Amino acid sequence: MPRPVAQARAIVTDEGKLEENALVAYDRFLTSPHTVVIGSVASIQRPAGSQTGGHVTLEDGSTFPFAILVLATGSIWPTAIEWPNTRKAVEEALRESRDGLKAAQSVVVAGGGAVGVELVGEIKHYHPVSRPSAENE
Repeated sequence: MPRPVAQARAIVTDEGKLEENALVAYDRFLTSPHTVVIGSVASIQRPAGSQTGGHVTLEDGSTFPFAILVLATGSIWPTAIEWPNTRKAVEEALRESRDGLKAAQSVVVAGGGAVGVELVGEIKHYHPVSRPSAENE
């Protein structure tokens, strides 16, 4: 499942062809002896009274023991930076996003956090005719 780094810039411009170098499959981040497993957690079990150790069970039934568990849930939301699951589909999504931004007369970025502000900066830099604004509730 490839995910782009430099996401804000990648959805705004094809300059530098970021999709050629920045689509990185999660399993390339770590090398042996580490293993990357992508899945949805069904349960976390610890022995009664234990402060450490246990196992994680994924929805597919796979289980993984742990001494210490770091719960980093991430997030998925339906926006311009929600990515499909194949390289080809990500590249098509990037093209669609870039084409939409080129044609836009104005752009609203909902959220004035770090990602929203970065996205506004990228849009303003690569599409100075567009008038992006960040809305933060």
